[in-house]
Amino acid sequence: MSELQRVQNGTPESRRPPADGPGVDVPGADVIGVLDTIELPVVLVDRHSKVARFNRAAAESLGAAAADAGRALCAMGALAGMPDIDRLCLQVMTDEVPSRFELCSADRRFLVRVAPYTGHGGQVQGAVLTFTNVTAFRASLGQAVYEREFTKSILNAMIDPLVVLDDHLQVQTGNRAFYDWFGASREQMQGLALAGLGDDDWKSCALWTALEAILRGAGEFQTMEIECDFPVGRRIVLLDARRLVRDGAVLILLSLRDITERKLTEQALRESESRFRKLFESMNALYASAQRDLASRERAEALLRETDRRKDEFLAILAHELRNPLAPIRQASAVSRLATATAEQQRWCHEVIDRQVKHMALLLDDLLDISRVTRGTLSLRLQATTLTSILETAIETARPLIEAKRHTLKIEINDESARFDADALRLSQVVSNLLTNAAKYTDAGGEIRLRATCDAETVTFSVTDNGIGIPGHALGDLFSMFSQVKSAQDRSEGGLGIGLALAKGLMQLHRGTLEARSEGAGRGSEFIAKLPRKALSGAPGQVAPAMAAPVIRRRVLIADDNKDAADSLALLLRMEGHEVTAVYDGRQAVAVIDSFRPDVAVLDIGMPEMDGYDVARRVRQGSGGRAITLIAVTGWGQAMDKARAAAAGFNHHFTKPVELEQLVQMLC
Repeated sequence: MSELQRVQNGTPESRRPPADGPGVDVPGADVIGVLDTIELPVVLVDRHSKVARFNRAAAESLGAAAADAGRALCAMGALAGMPDIDRLCLQVMTDEVPSRFELCSADRRFLVRVAPYTGHGGQVQGAVLTFTNVTAFRASLGQAVYEREFTKSILNAMIDPLVVLDDHLQVQTGNRAFYDWFGASREQMQGLALAGLGDDDWKSCALWTALEAILRGAGEFQTMEIECDFPVGRRIVLLDARRLVRDGAVLILLSLRDITERKLTEQALRESESRFRKLFESMNALYASAQRDLASRERAEALLRETDRRKDEFLAILAHELRNPLAPIRQASAVSRLATATAEQQRWCHEVIDRQVKHMALLLDDLLDISRVTRGTLSLRLQATTLTSILETAIETARPLIEAKRHTLKIEINDESARFDADALRLSQVVSNLLTNAAKYTDAGGEIRLRATCDAETVTFSVTDNGIGIPGHALGDLFSMFSQVKSAQDRSEGGLGIGLALAKGLMQLHRGTLEARSEGAGRGSEFIAKLPRKALSGAPGQVAPAMAAPVIRRRVLIADDNKDAADSLALLLRMEGHEVTAVYDGRQAVAVIDSFRPDVAVLDIGMPEMDGYDVARRVRQGSGGRAITLIAVTGWGQAMDKARAAAAGFNHHFTKPVELEQLVQMLC
């Protein structure tokens, strides 16, 4: 939709006759040729505001066509739908006074001038309309206004006073902060000399000389600080100025930044720093001594806390590891005493008891050995031995655990017949501890590589695995007493956390070294034991410890990763007439619950992958899970362990070894 806007020009042109008379006198010659030479669109209308003539530019810009001749002006091209334009032309012809207005058509804007023209008799014959395209002009004008207002908003939002000065250093304009700073309005400040707006310090400062210099173009303004009294109070101000040129006039843009608070803060800091420096210098020796004492004390306290923590953890693990073998021993013994036990069942019971007693003996042997190493009472029995002899004994000790975990053991020996002096039993104990450690901390089906080399100077044993690896932060404490990378509950083989410490001590007795390497968690590990070809100390020895099996879970569904414990308890309960199913990990227990639908579930806590707490929670969440009696049977018997079991949904908590009569009575 087009828009018609009447634009008056100062003292209205509509009330002023043209200089040459009341209108434009167009001769009756060939007007078309003349009009076509004009680049502006021109349209002539007759006395009735009907289109009489138009030039080529009008046809191109306004869409005028030959068919428009004799038609109303408001029906032509870009003027279509504008009846007011006909009325305006008639008014101009009546008043014989030219007029102009602004025409908006689609995306274009025209400045239109309408003037009457007369014939030879002086009578108005019609009107001439000229169209000047002002689209670009209006767009640039609008953009300039927008940018001016945008810049003005930004300057007024600034907290630093800004002022523009003329070549006499008088105020031309400023931002809101400037007028607030001097406590006056824009009108009051206009044209005032800036030098007269402050105190004597302000009037006599070096600012004015510097401003005169940049007005002359004599170099750049150097930022300066001054301290003066202003209407807002005494202030320290950072001044900066730039030379501007606009329409040939030289101007100065001056900024004032209030740095009073910063300066006061800096001064206070300097004074404080000076006082403290003197204090520290006078107390330096005492302070340094106190710091050393404090650091030493803190390290000692931290070491004591860590040692105490490891001791408590070790005692809990020791109780757990010693209770574990007692459960299958007690149950196998009870089975063998039953009159209904067959000879095969009695033989099986004897094997269970024998295995578990050996486990306990090895645990106690490790405890005695580490105690002797720590107290310095263990000596070596040096004798000539070979790599083969050492490896055979070590592998024989570690083989049950390696085979149970289905690991692949690869052995490399560079010189099987090489002889050297060592305590063969203790050195085998070191290697078997490393093999056992690798087997324990490598998931089932892993690979363990054992290398043994002997050269003129050094005997080296290396055990490499593709197991869980060792985090970098744990390498430093790996050989400390009671240290384990993961909790004893994390791995079903358990352990006291003294195997590596014992191996390290035995290597030191051989004047050798033991080091661990790992690229991090999940990247496997390597343990390297080295001793001189000729060792120096001697004494007794024993075999490396095997690992005790962890905990139990049962029911008349029994879940325990200690197979002997689970099977022996299942056999006892079957002999009591119960229907029993035994499984050996938490996932199997959850899978069997729905199909077996037990009345009671006896669950071990420390099973791998899914522990007893998780199984209990899964059972309670399932359909019918609330009706099942859950009994925790575990080597973990502290108050916090019982509370945790109750929170997970267990009805009862027994510490291994559990009294069979008590359990049988509960089932009944």
